[in-house]
Amino acid sequence: MDTTTTTSYGTWYTVTGTVSPAENIAVWIGGSDSEWLTRVEESGALDEMEAAYYRAIQAELPEGVYITPGADFIGPALGIGDDVDLDLSAIVESIDVGQIVERFDPDRTDAATDPSGR
Repeated sequence: MDTTTTTSYGTWYTVTGTVSPAENIAVWIGGSDSEWLTRVEESGALDEMEAAYYRAIQAELPEGVYITPGADFIGPALGIGDDVDLDLSAIVESIDVGQIVERFDPDRTDAATDPSGR
């Protein structure tokens, strides 16, 4: 039985200053045309954008570190800090939210579904 102790490396808020990954997407698209925003919501594209954002973040985290559905960053209690530079802010900032929004734009005629979200 594995009894690895996990710890929190921070919450989304402590890392980014915003409430959640969903809020980051909402801020990114917030100034858009209201009709387009309605299409994003009604088509399910908003959910796809948020899911792709989570996947993209997870793909950049070191092995054993995870972003939870509640947007907490968790991982092993021992060892991660010794040999891994865990700059969560830099990891989150490295994700191109605009590219994710564009990929799932409901008006895009060649919409692709890249499972990495990148």
